[in-house]
Amino acid sequence: MNNIISKISKDLDVEIFLSKDPTRYECSYSMDNHGNVISLFLKGAKLKNIDLLLPLSENLEVLSLADCAIENLSKVSAFSSLKKLSLNGNPLLHSAYENISKLQNLKDLELCSTTIKDTSPLGSLINLKILNLSFNDDLIEVKGLKHLNSLSHIKLQFSLVDNLEKIEVNENIEYMNVRTSEITHVAGLENYSNLKELILDGNGISKIEALGSLVNLKRLNISSTSIAKIEGLENLRNLEVLDLSLQQITKIEGLENLTRLRELDLSLNKISKVENLDNLQNLEYVLLECNKIQEFDSSWLKHLYYPCFIALSANPIKQLDTPIPENITLQFQNTERLRKLF
Repeated sequence: MNNIISKISKDLDVEIFLSKDPTRYECSYSMDNHGNVISLFLKGAKLKNIDLLLPLSENLEVLSLADCAIENLSKVSAFSSLKKLSLNGNPLLHSAYENISKLQNLKDLELCSTTIKDTSPLGSLINLKILNLSFNDDLIEVKGLKHLNSLSHIKLQFSLVDNLEKIEVNENIEYMNVRTSEITHVAGLENYSNLKELILDGNGISKIEALGSLVNLKRLNISSTSIAKIEGLENLRNLEVLDLSLQQITKIEGLENLTRLRELDLSLNKISKVENLDNLQNLEYVLLECNKIQEFDSSWLKHLYYPCFIALSANPIKQLDTPIPENITLQFQNTERLRKLF
């Protein structure tokens, strides 16, 4: 064991393992070929601050301190080589976020289940690519991040953000996850034409709208809401994965332009007929479980380019009377756990 790690382990009364691939689920660390500690993961260790870790500051590139009772980060600027920092589950003081802003080499920052209310101190992290602010009960908006041109991923799951217009990030953003927040309608996405993945499931959205500018979107999840009609998707010609499960949808429609779609989830709806899928020749995976399907227009099956799996369990329909192409697999009974699209 590295001597510094040995001292930290003794002072904290925790066992810290050497690992080639340390994870946040255990206390572990890794070293480079010169014997320098380059990553450290601590979970549940009562640090309160990071002074004990200062001897590692020169070479440390990844630091994860989950549920370590940290409030003060006054000396975090010493960790100037950090590329990834995770502080999930810590009761950070407001000054801690201002101190984090000094880590100019930071590319990945996780602040889940912390005390963050104001994101503007993070606006100087010009190299930041990934920001995770999920599970923050006091976070109602994201502001001050407009100039972070490198930021491509933002996660805001289980926050109190109630309007997408309250998320102020650069137009270069490619991934936005606002799962199970307070969103009731879709708006404010006009400038995000570079967005490739948008996750909005578990909100109070009742209508698909304001997505027309997302011409590069590849993955969209608006499941578990209260949508009754498939609409507003006409411009999403690059979409490859679509999840509209657990809705109030009664008819398959509005998908004609999504010719690149590979995976479609319409399970747990109120659909009675499988239809209007003729243009979707790239489909490989279709979930239609737990609907009210009694009719199945099978004409589109012969146009499918690739092997395609179609799940139809928990529907009135139990078989098709027409011949099925060899590249198509129909499942009328759920004999195995199906993967979800997201």
